[in-house]
Amino acid sequence: TTSTPVPRKNMAENLAPDDVNLDRSRPFWWRRLTDCDPISLEPLRRLRVEPFELAASEETSHSYFFDARLLASYLVSSGSFAHPISRRELTRDDCVRLDAHLRKHRLGKACVEHAWENKEDYKRQNAATSQV
Repeated sequence: TTSTPVPRKNMAENLAPDDVNLDRSRPFWWRRLTDCDPISLEPLRRLRVEPFELAASEETSHSYFFDARLLASYLVSSGSFAHPISRRELTRDDCVRLDAHLRKHRLGKACVEHAWENKEDYKRQNAATSQV
């Protein structure tokens, strides 16, 4: 007999099926995660602090966990404020939440919101460097 897959709702995509009811109030809850950070491909369970959860889209409840420091670095250095997997445009609120996570866990300079607010500067800078 074949089993029918159970729809995964209201959970991060990089959780194991057994982790649907993951108790985030417990210390080091992320150590039960079985997937890797989508940017570094390092296991999320090896992070020193809890990962940052980012919704894949505003319409669904699917989300992904990320190493917050790497996600912030990627967003600020690239100037591309799109979800690394779903490619949806990130909102100011997403950036504010990421900065708050960085501050809470002392993961470096929290400047994602500032970069998001000045994202037009990235476009001007890229246009200037691409001229011959």
